[in-house]
Amino acid sequence: MRICIKWLSAKILLSSFLVLFSIQAKAQIEAPELICISNDTIVWNLPAVTCGSINSYDIFASQNEGGPYTLLASITDLTQTSFYHSGANSSITPWYYYIETNANCPGINPLQSDTLDSPDPETPVFNALSVINSAAEITWFQSGSPETVGYIIFRELNGTFIPIDTIFGENITSYVDVNAQADQGSVEYTIVAFDACFNTSLFNTNTHSTLFINVDVDRCERTASLDWNAYQNWLQGVDEYSVFLSINSAPEILYTTTDSSTRSAVIENLDDGDRVCIRVAADRVGGGRLAYSNQVCFTLDVVQPMADAYIRRVTTLPAGTIQIDWRWDSRAELISAELNRSENDNGFLVEQNISPINLTVFNTTLDSFLTADQFYYKYFLETEDSCNVVFQSSHGRSILLQGEAQPFSNTLNWSSYQTDFGSLIEYNLYRITPTGNIAISSSNLGGEFHIDELNPNFPEDQNACYVIEAVATMNYPDGFTEQQLSYSNILCLEQQPSVQMPNAFAPDGINNQFKPLLTFSEGASGILQIFDRYGALVFETTDLESGWNGKHSNSKNMRQGVYMYLLDLTSTTGQQQQFKGSVMLLR
Repeated sequence: MRICIKWLSAKILLSSFLVLFSIQAKAQIEAPELICISNDTIVWNLPAVTCGSINSYDIFASQNEGGPYTLLASITDLTQTSFYHSGANSSITPWYYYIETNANCPGINPLQSDTLDSPDPETPVFNALSVINSAAEITWFQSGSPETVGYIIFRELNGTFIPIDTIFGENITSYVDVNAQADQGSVEYTIVAFDACFNTSLFNTNTHSTLFINVDVDRCERTASLDWNAYQNWLQGVDEYSVFLSINSAPEILYTTTDSSTRSAVIENLDDGDRVCIRVAADRVGGGRLAYSNQVCFTLDVVQPMADAYIRRVTTLPAGTIQIDWRWDSRAELISAELNRSENDNGFLVEQNISPINLTVFNTTLDSFLTADQFYYKYFLETEDSCNVVFQSSHGRSILLQGEAQPFSNTLNWSSYQTDFGSLIEYNLYRITPTGNIAISSSNLGGEFHIDELNPNFPEDQNACYVIEAVATMNYPDGFTEQQLSYSNILCLEQQPSVQMPNAFAPDGINNQFKPLLTFSEGASGILQIFDRYGALVFETTDLESGWNGKHSNSKNMRQGVYMYLLDLTSTTGQQQQFKGSVMLLR
């Protein structure tokens, strides 16, 4: 039992000691709050001391911030809140001060106030100025003076700096001037620090001005030229300027940079109707990008030039008409567009005017009343925009198919496929029939020649019509590709009738008629005349199938002998042939 009592007594004593130690550790004699030093007068706020009565407020001073500090004065008037340091001449030599409370609080240590110096607050140093919409964002470095309690912002107006706002809080180092109108011109600022007595620092003579850019758009060159004022008074200086660009609300990109002495740039290759936003940033040497200009945004009204124009196809249609297909930049602002044509490369002439209004990408026009079976035709487009810039398209040429009918064959030849940016795959030669086109030849070797052998036993071979198909791949410079089929004129060739005349016949025998043996004569007409040896006409007929049966036109049999014949043939195309000779009539 005695052991428990002793243990309990020890525990109580230990607890009492810890409580007393905790109270003493927490108890401190509050110091007056040192407010400021103004004209050698030290100003403070009274402390709240509860541990005992106050004897005095002791002011310590030194001419070195690191000490040693000596007692300057003991203020026994406990309501006094200021003290004039006679002879300090702090405008010449700075002094440093702190205050302690001398109180009857045994065992409790007094606190010291903050140490303040006698000079006015140090002048704050600008960090940077940036424009946000029409406002100006001002940033600076915190004043190095411990007595600083705030800052005053000044804006230049008509050559004079006027205060626009007071910022309380020594740790606040930024301010946004919403009334700056920095989107209308460069705005200049300075700043001062102040203490609790409203002693102010010197004005910052290294004033800063916001960057302001001017933009000039050249409608014909499709450029935006910009210039801006220099960003001045960074201690380190400007390293470079960065130009930022956003088009049609896309994320802003770095377009270009200039050195610190170059304050202009040109943005090129802008498109009509684009929404363009531009701003500039000053990059401080060693300090990164800090100062931004106003942002200039505008919708471009520039002259969109003709950037691309390509002849896609030149193909021949019936009745001497050629179809020209092309594509071009439909955004171009044109005042004229002309289709130019040459005949067998004999110089270009304007064939027709194309409307420059409401352009479409893919276009077609017809060139009629041509002799497309005798000439090939070459085309290109020429445009002029409202800046008088002339642009020529690529070229394209029609295919001319020609030929000649030889006995029992047709010889064909054609002009080569020529369209810029087109690569020939093959030529296909077709014979045109009532039931459709029949391919009779295909070549990818570029040969523009073919002989079509005919069969005299096929009457349809007498009149043959042909057309050439050129298959090509178009590979345009802008990356667009397509396959095109271009056709020549239709060429029709007629085989002239082939005539064989017997040299004898016997009206009373097997070969009892004298008549021409005709090949490819369908549709042909003619007249056969028989003369005696005296030149007298004895027979005449237009029925070449019946021929002459050896009788006079008066139905009397002619005597055996040699007779002269004359055969006049006219083909379906109107071409005339004449055959004459002699025949033996046998009885």
